[in-house]
Amino acid sequence: MPKYLIGIDEAGRGPLAGPLSVAAVCVPVGVNILDICEGVTDSKKLSPERREEIYRVLENAQIKNSRPRSSDKAMQHRVLHRGGEVCMYAHTHVMPSTLDRWGMTKSLQVAVARVLGKLPVDPKEVRVLLDGSLKAPAEYENQETIIKGDCSESIIGAASIIAKVRRDQSMVRYAKQYPEYGFEQHKGYGTVVHRARIKKYGPCVIHRKRFIKRLIRDL
Repeated sequence: MPKYLIGIDEAGRGPLAGPLSVAAVCVPVGVNILDICEGVTDSKKLSPERREEIYRVLENAQIKNSRPRSSDKAMQHRVLHRGGEVCMYAHTHVMPSTLDRWGMTKSLQVAVARVLGKLPVDPKEVRVLLDGSLKAPAEYENQETIIKGDCSESIIGAASIIAKVRRDQSMVRYAKQYPEYGFEQHKGYGTVVHRARIKKYGPCVIHRKRFIKRLIRDL
């Protein structure tokens, strides 16, 4: 019998710029993530303001650990608690240069393995629920990939919110570094405005070269 339930989701699979974001949320079996944070669902169904509110609830509930040693995997995670229950989450970014080198499929595989490796749980003691087409490494034998799982499973929805908010935060920071592209508005997605800015200014360091080949050819 598994001791823990883990939900995994990603954000930023389709943009022309910025990182891919992957998050994993872990709770003891029997704990409902909605008892820790109300209103959790697919991040795409929530307004940016509501996503931030839910994310802040998770952030404000975390237990502050001592600064981890880089080699101490057991400490490389966030621990949350509310109402006496315990929840952990882990997050990672895959940067555009890595996406260009590896492609999306391998990047997702590596990112999923990375966030799972940050959680101090035994693969044999967990059940992993993943959204869409995501897969966990083979050692996580008790795993299930669920189409639109971020809508039907709140644990996946929580992961989708963390992944989305953390990615949006990074794009706002990049907007200050590269103000000409308006990243704070479109978050790197291929909007008309963003495409026009790429044609006007050319790509910057955080653009995904694989994704904008045709635009670059037309410059």
